[in-house]
Amino acid sequence: MKKYKFLLLQTFFSLTNEQAAEYRAGLFKQIHEIVFHGKGGYDWDTIYNFPIWLRKFTWKQINDYHKEQNSQNSGTSTNDINRAKDILQKAQSNDPRTSKPSPQSRPKINIPDFITSKGGASKK
Repeated sequence: MKKYKFLLLQTFFSLTNEQAAEYRAGLFKQIHEIVFHGKGGYDWDTIYNFPIWLRKFTWKQINDYHKEQNSQNSGTSTNDINRAKDILQKAQSNDPRTSKPSPQSRPKINIPDFITSKGGASKK
């Protein structure tokens, strides 16, 4: 009885096990991202049954939209933080409870010296 082994490293019309696992992971990730970022506009079964060209087009459109939103928001976040810090500093400087009077605005107070120097104790 002959025993045949077909251990091909590369298959001609199909994916290898490693390639198939990567393809499936990429496919499910793409479906998840479209459903998640579609904000309720798509369900999993619909995206899974999309033609490949339509799924890739939808993925590209959603990806482009989010890249555009990120680029528009990237400059404003630091500007908003700096503006908020300025407003907070102005509010703290105008608050009488937290503001410290400047040295020029304080009246000069003479502190009495009860210890006599060079004269010793007062004589009666």
